[in-house]
Formats: sequence, C-alpha cells, structure tokens
Amino acid sequence: RWDGIETLAAALTAAKDEDGDWYALILASKTAQDVKDAMSWVESNKRIFVFSSWEPNIVDQSTSVDTTTLAYHAQANSYKRSACLFTRDSLYPEGAWVGRCLPKDPGTINWAHKTLAGVVANVLTSSQRTNAHAKYASTYETIAGINMTEEGWTGSGDFLDVMQAIDWLEATLQEEIMSLLATTDKVPFTNQGISSVEGVVRRVLQRATDIGVLAEFDSEQGDYVTFPKAASISVIDKAARTLNCPKCFQRRLAGALNNVTVVGNITV
Repeated sequence: RWDGIETLAAALTAAKDEDGDWYALILASKTAQDVKDAMSWVESNKRIFVFSSWEPNIVDQSTSVDTTTLAYHAQANSYKRSACLFTRDSLYPEGAWVGRCLPKDPGTINWAHKTLAGVVANVLTSSQRTNAHAKYASTYETIAGINMTEEGWTGSGDFLDVMQAIDWLEATLQEEIMSLLATTDKVPFTNQGISSVEGVVRRVLQRATDIGVLAEFDSEQGDYVTFPKAASISVIDKAARTLNCPKCFQRRLAGALNNVTVVGNITV
C-alpha cells in the first residue's frame, strides 16, 4: 500500500523486496507524475506497467504536435514495458485488460483484439485513431460489431505479449539452470557438465516452442543452439567456475497476427 509520503519508486521497490513474485503493475493514481515515475521504475525492474488515459490530445493531436500526454511521454522515452490504453467513460479499464490477458500463459495470448468486461467502447474518427496509434497508444473500439482492444503496444512500439514472452523465457531459463545446480551434487566443468546445461536450455527452448513463445527451430533461418567445449574455456572462467556462453542460442519469436489483408478475384 502506497501512502503518498514515500516516493512511488521507493514504494514499488519495497513491494518488490517484500514479495518479488508479481509482474504487472496497475496504478490507482492518475496523476501524470506518478504515472511517469511508474514507467521509469518498471523499465529497470523487469515488470510491465499498464495504464489508461483519457487525455484528449492523445487522439486529437498528431505526433508532431503532442508533447504533453502520457502516451507521448512513453513513446518519447521508448519505454518497452509501459502500455497506454486510451479510453473514455471507464475509470480503470487497464484492470480489465490485465485481468483478461495476464492469467494466460506467455505465448498463448495476444493483448490485441480483446473484449474487456465492463469497459465502454469508444467511438473514434479515423484521424483520432491514427493519432493514438502513431503514439503507440492502444484504443478500445467497436470493430465489425465486436468491442476490442487495438493493438497492444508498449511505448517503444513493441508488443506486450513479446515483453511477457521474453521475460518468461529468461526467468524459466534461470530457474531451470539453478535447479540443475541445486539438485545435482556436482556439475563438473567438463564437456559432460556443459552438456547437462545445454540439455536444460534445449528443453526450455522446446517448451517455449510448444506453448507458442518461439517459432519452430529452423537452421535455414539462422536458428542455432551451441555450447563451447571445456577445452576452449579460459583459465579465468574455469578458476571462477563460471560458464560464460554469450552466444548459446538464437531463436525467433512466434509473434502473432494483428492485421490481415485479403485480396481476391471474383469472376462471372
């Protein structure tokens, strides 16, 4: 609970220290500086921050004119972990958005095209929609008779599901490698020991492929998994008992479809 006396950054750090097992941040405060502070904090703390704003200039001003809105601030700072949802007539639509998407496993859900319970869809002109989307602010509108979010960006133009997938992959690799070290009496610094680590990495990558985080392995697309031999590792690293593998693997994200163009030809 934040009492407004300590700084927001200090409160968030204290919450992380008390219980680090949380990922998405929603802020009750709508004060611009609080929102900006939250954006800055999550960027260096591997969390995501989802906020809503009804500032008219998000939709009424182009990117060349708007220099004041929270969407502009997120884009100007290329924040990868903060997502703005423009809405009117709903106080905390970000709660509905997070509640709809976050319970799903990473790789299994796209934050775009989601209907949000209790959230009022907006009516925007094409220029208003263009203005918002040009700042990577998502919108909530009725499209083809369905109320849905568009497009699920963060301030950098990345997508929330991408950040979620990358964070999940990093955390899972850490957990599984540490589990290997903790449950094995000794992992030798030999080819056999290195192969044990490689096996863990390969299993995690396969799991990520199975749930839709990563695309299928394709060496023709540049995918690889490769670990060094013990003989090639420096004496310094061996003395420190540290396996450094800066280029262990390369894989591609599975991604998601947000837009589809269909061209057909009808004849008599």
